[in-house]
Amino acid sequence: MRHIIDGSNLLGALGLARESEISKRELVQRLASFSRAARCKVDCVFDGQRPDGFATHLGGLSIRFAHPRSGDDVIGELVATTAPAVVVTNDRALGARVKSRKVSVESCAEFRAKLDRTGAAEGDARTDGTDWESYFSDAKNRNV
Repeated sequence: MRHIIDGSNLLGALGLARESEISKRELVQRLASFSRAARCKVDCVFDGQRPDGFATHLGGLSIRFAHPRSGDDVIGELVATTAPAVVVTNDRALGARVKSRKVSVESCAEFRAKLDRTGAAEGDARTDGTDWESYFSDAKNRNV
């Protein structure tokens, strides 16, 4: 099942700096590992502008930056076009907004448990350079 992640919200819930490009890149690596291990599509939406050189796709992961709109608005649009899905957020207003659209809402703590179970936890060895090189050498893992 497709997962739509409130990236800025998940960063805060994981204790990572919401405005830090380094934190966003770390989260993206973990989400790409999760997508691969769980064999599912993941959309991650961050508030704000996309930093220069920041990827928009990584395997089954799509990364979006909401600027000039809110991340909640972008997530609402994604839900309208990709349901059924799981929306990951601790934002109660966003959860209430999307629940009526054939999606389930999962807390950041619940999703973190999924990350841990699939080995996409912080410091996971599968996010080292060797594994990434191996992963992207397989054409099925490259988005066009």
